Amino acid sequence: MNKLFAIFFLHTLVVNSFAQSESDVMRYSFSAPVGTARTTGMGGAFGAVGADLFSPVINPAGIGVYRKSEFVFSPGLYAPTTNSSYYGTSNTDDKFKLNVANWGFVFNSKLGKDDNLEEWKSVSLAYTYNRLNDFSQRVFIQGQTQSKSIIDGFLASSNGLSPENLDRFSDYLAFDTYLIDTFYVLGVNNYIGQVYNDPKIKQTKTINRNGAQGESAFTVSGNYANRWFVGGSIGFRRINFFESMQYSEKIMDTIQLQEIIFNNELRTNGGGFFAKVGTIFVPAPWLRLGLSLHSGSRLNLSDSYSSDITAKYKNGSLTSESPQGGFDYTIRTPGKINVSMALLSSKIGMLSADYEITDFRNSRLIPNSTFSDINQNISNSFALSQTIRVGGELRLTPNYLIRIGYSNSSSPYKNLSNSLGYNRYTGGIGYREDWFFVDVAFALTSFSENYYLYNPSYVDAANLKNINKNFIASIGFRF
Repeated sequence: MNKLFAIFFLHTLVVNSFAQSESDVMRYSFSAPVGTARTTGMGGAFGAVGADLFSPVINPAGIGVYRKSEFVFSPGLYAPTTNSSYYGTSNTDDKFKLNVANWGFVFNSKLGKDDNLEEWKSVSLAYTYNRLNDFSQRVFIQGQTQSKSIIDGFLASSNGLSPENLDRFSDYLAFDTYLIDTFYVLGVNNYIGQVYNDPKIKQTKTINRNGAQGESAFTVSGNYANRWFVGGSIGFRRINFFESMQYSEKIMDTIQLQEIIFNNELRTNGGGFFAKVGTIFVPAPWLRLGLSLHSGSRLNLSDSYSSDITAKYKNGSLTSESPQGGFDYTIRTPGKINVSMALLSSKIGMLSADYEITDFRNSRLIPNSTFSDINQNISNSFALSQTIRVGGELRLTPNYLIRIGYSNSSSPYKNLSNSLGYNRYTGGIGYREDWFFVDVAFALTSFSENYYLYNPSYVDAANLKNINKNFIASIGFRF
């Protein structure tokens, strides 16, 4: 994801805007990293290839393939574009962000003699950072509806509650600005809204997201007889997410209420540890087979949030602000299994393929006693996702190479209308000397999602089509 996916996911602003939900779990469980420029150019299909500082993300045994020590730095440009369609109106918004996709180093130490085949040849130690998701995204949604208003959502979640018990981050703000008001004819603690007589309403939502999810890993991997490579990684995933949203309604043909502006801000920070193990088997000089197992992570997260509502009337406006809120919680992300194969020729190049499965139904909010309803929804709505990555590298000359790749991930949702399954098309070129190399690559990722501006019981979904572009350059030195 490079958060690919800015993320993306079936974000639904129900009236209780900041309650933890399935979308939080998916945001931090789903990833589509790009890696070094070499792995990016080959579509990420590097599980059985190794000798790349993206290897710890897919298969830590790949670090054992190194024959020399190496330092790599991979700056990148991330450019997400989101096309929205809502009640017949289309809009486009985009964003650009410089980042560091990958950096790290590996130290290779020789152990055995080349003339002794049945012994440990070398051991490699590596420290790497790889960006798993880039959350940067800007979205603009606008459309005109007939008598559909966020006030309907405020009323639905407020009825039956006294004003002092209303949600201080949404419903109470609507009550405080007279968007909803008590109506005792209907009974105690019932409310009536300001929108009536079926007016036309122009709804607009702007979303601005920033932040990233990355993993830092320490990896140890060994080379036995140039036939078996085994390795393991432990590391820490770090999350920094910020989202600012403004929702507005302009009410046509109304006597009093003219406009509603609802602002929300959310910031999430935290992280958790993970572990991975893997192996690469070389049955023939031209063939490599890989297998790796990834643990999930227990992500300890902290949210801080606030909101405000401004209601503009014919004779003036009212504004109500929430307090500053906060909440600590834990997300358990699912593990992964990766199998891979590579065909290699020192003179021609190579072909590689990876197959990865992730069971998102194993994701959880912790403790279950607090989030049992959400965890049940996760079991019912999340799915087993399969990712296929294929790529090739062609050696044009001893120093120049070209690369091409493709990857596809199936939807992590059972309901395919929520999709998030993506297609990624990649390519790149490289120049290599014995002590130095430089690679550049481009990746284009496309996926769709449904997005509800507020409670889906009262409004249709906007369709978002995302096209995310990554430009990566890697500079490396061998020693």
